Amino acid sequence: MPFHPLTRRVLRRSALQVLMLCIGVMLLALLWQAASVLLVLFCGVLLALFLSGLAGWLSSRTGLGYGWALTAVLVGLAGSAVAALLALAPSVSEQMGELWSRMPQLLRGLVAQMEHYPWLNGVRQRLDSLTGAAPAASGGTPALPTGQALSTAASMFSVTLGGLVNLVVILALGLYLAVSPTLYLRGLMHLVPPAHRTRTQEVLAALGSTLRQWLAAQLMAMAVIGSLTTLGLWLLDVELALALGLFTGVLTFVPTIGPVISAIPPVLLGLAEGPDKALYVLAMYLGVQAIEEYLVTPMLQKRMVSLAPAVTIAAQFLMGVLAGPMGIVVAAPLAASVLVLVRMLYVEGALGDATGASPPPPAP
Repeated sequence: MPFHPLTRRVLRRSALQVLMLCIGVMLLALLWQAASVLLVLFCGVLLALFLSGLAGWLSSRTGLGYGWALTAVLVGLAGSAVAALLALAPSVSEQMGELWSRMPQLLRGLVAQMEHYPWLNGVRQRLDSLTGAAPAASGGTPALPTGQALSTAASMFSVTLGGLVNLVVILALGLYLAVSPTLYLRGLMHLVPPAHRTRTQEVLAALGSTLRQWLAAQLMAMAVIGSLTTLGLWLLDVELALALGLFTGVLTFVPTIGPVISAIPPVLLGLAEGPDKALYVLAMYLGVQAIEEYLVTPMLQKRMVSLAPAVTIAAQFLMGVLAGPMGIVVAAPLAASVLVLVRMLYVEGALGDATGASPPPPAP
């Protein structure tokens, strides 16, 4: 029995909606599976924005063309990296190696200290699982079974190889995007309907400016926190002060969570010398973080992007659940990008609120 024309149209529309829903679900599943790849690409975009920002600044100050300015930036960064490696690499490498080799011993010392506090039994058992079985009578760490050792070595090789591949992709993508950004922007604009191209360019310009400002703020904070931490550890006569200060400075790139993690190794080193030393180290770290929170960050946020701590923590938690450690690293710049998109596309575009200001509270 043939269907009525109206019924056929309804069925076709329903089938089309179901098809679009299935395509959307498949795209979301694909994005979920490719989350780590997308985050690597985002890191490449961040690197390109960093390089192009430096090249643009140098070009505006010196009158050099963009290509020559970018070349000067790359040569300057490479020369600075080589000089830093020649000056600091032997010392830092030796200190990092010593810190890594002493970490199991420090963790076992922490577990031994916790035995005096029964209420820390849960934490102590978890640390026991990290440090492995108790040391042998000779004082050495018991050897792992052959199968477990091979599995651990294979896992470490896989992680290292994956990290190197990601690093190469980030460097290559960042360099190519920085060399000719207008080429890729023009290609992207061809995918946008002509009526929306002007607004799309404004949104992309705002995203680029926000991410550059966030990068500049984080790099300045890394330099300040790393220097203050190195000085503080040196004054407290803590071993491996240079390596620990560099470690803290690098982890400052990850807001909120990074500084907390960076305090663990120096506190463990201080605990090896006694509880008092550990408390001094912890107090120094809290002081440095207070300087960063109440002095460095507010000064940077006056001219650079401001990201509320609650938003940063929520973004890090969400991205950590969705994408693991890589998600935590890029959570803050992603959150800053999302806020720009919400403000320009939803608040200003859909709601028509040109200022983005909050409405006044209702009268009592």
